[in-house]
Amino acid sequence: MKSSDSGNMSRGLVRYRPGRRFYVFVISLILASAFWLLNALNKNYSEEITIHIKYVNLPENQAFSPIPYKTINIDITGDGYSLLQLREAAEEDTVYYDLNELEFKNWGDKKRAQIPTSKIVNALRSELNNNISITRVSRDTIEIITERGTQKELKIVPDFKVTLARGMVLKKPVFTVPAVMEVRGPVSLLEEMEQLQTQVVYLDEISEDLETDIKLEYDSRFLTPEFRSVKIIAEVEALTEGEIAVPVQISGLPDSLRLRLIPDQVSIKYSTGLSHYDYITPELFDVVVNYKDVVKSPSKVPVYIWAVPSYVNVIQMYPEQIGYLKMEI
Repeated sequence: MKSSDSGNMSRGLVRYRPGRRFYVFVISLILASAFWLLNALNKNYSEEITIHIKYVNLPENQAFSPIPYKTINIDITGDGYSLLQLREAAEEDTVYYDLNELEFKNWGDKKRAQIPTSKIVNALRSELNNNISITRVSRDTIEIITERGTQKELKIVPDFKVTLARGMVLKKPVFTVPAVMEVRGPVSLLEEMEQLQTQVVYLDEISEDLETDIKLEYDSRFLTPEFRSVKIIAEVEALTEGEIAVPVQISGLPDSLRLRLIPDQVSIKYSTGLSHYDYITPELFDVVVNYKDVVKSPSKVPVYIWAVPSYVNVIQMYPEQIGYLKMEI
């Protein structure tokens, strides 16, 4: 019974056709909305817009110190339609200011000049229609200060905190792309710099290769790097275990003595990344006994691991103490 009612309802909806009154209502609604919009756009409004400024023709041997303001905000009044057009244009356009038009004066070891924002506003006024007026500018002048500049290649150092998923290890140290970058700025600042650091990034529980963008940490008032961000890359791989026999060396043995170690090698159990496993050799480890311990102990001396590759984690060494025979030469 329910199925039949449902079918009848569906057929009833399919058979429905909008009548004349429906179309009259829709057309009336559209016309009313259009008249309301036209009326709203003809009213006067106040709006704040942002003007973007780009400075051109800065001499190659000069650098901003600091970089001048790149935007100014202006308040304008006008009808809604004109303001809407102007806002769209302001968001897309940039005002280019030619620094050759400025008269720079020496200021210590720097040079200084000022741009009255009225120049930018007057140029803007010539492009505005009569329905728009400028009522306020966020600043009266823009100060331009320059000093001897240079360009230098700096190393990029990643700042990160990393944790790895269980059974994983870093294939190689975390690195950035690019690894170095050209940076432009004042000689007084760049001559002491060798590197740029990234903002800190947290790489948590990594179980596969990871690549992420991170911004650089630098003084944006003075420096202009080639890029504002870099890629931080962490490559990981599965951890595997191995065991290797390593000869024991003797440290501090007098030339007049000979020492025979029993045994003369130890077994080291270790873990490393899969890509390193086939390249683990005894020469990579530095395992020693110290002759000072021989003087202290008449029977056995402790064994020390003095050096091991950064990509190898020692799990266990056996034996930890060994015997010896002392012989005079």
